[in-house]
Amino acid sequence: MRLAGTTLERNALIPQFRVAESSTDREFTPWDVKGRRALVLAFLHPGCADCAAFAEEIAARDDQFQVADATVYAVAAEPVGPLPTLLDPQGEVAATYLGPDGEVPTVVLADRYGAAWAAYPGFAHDLPTVGELAATAWHMALQCADCAVPVWPES
Repeated sequence: MRLAGTTLERNALIPQFRVAESSTDREFTPWDVKGRRALVLAFLHPGCADCAAFAEEIAARDDQFQVADATVYAVAAEPVGPLPTLLDPQGEVAATYLGPDGEVPTVVLADRYGAAWAAYPGFAHDLPTVGELAATAWHMALQCADCAVPVWPES
């Protein structure tokens, strides 16, 4: 099942990339957090007041994501608000995740194993609330890769 507004298949590994992170100038790849933290990627528009307000809201409540072991980044051509931004000047990461027509701001969540979990396209900049994103991050954090629905023996 494809996640809304993306090229990603639910539970499939997210595509890898290597880009600079705006606040440190270090290169970042999703493998940097794999196995340890969930990843929230907010594909936003630089210079957009709605996207900047969304970035400010997430940054102000970053503690909710930290407690859920989730790392949040904006992905854009230049920094967006106070969020650390993964710099994608040519739009290659956005095209890989959202498709060639991926102009809609979209938030993608991947679990700590690097599997695509959820996506929230923000048509007309109607992005999810921080509470919705944090709840999804918490839900991902509570999942156990070794657990499954038990199969009960026939009696």
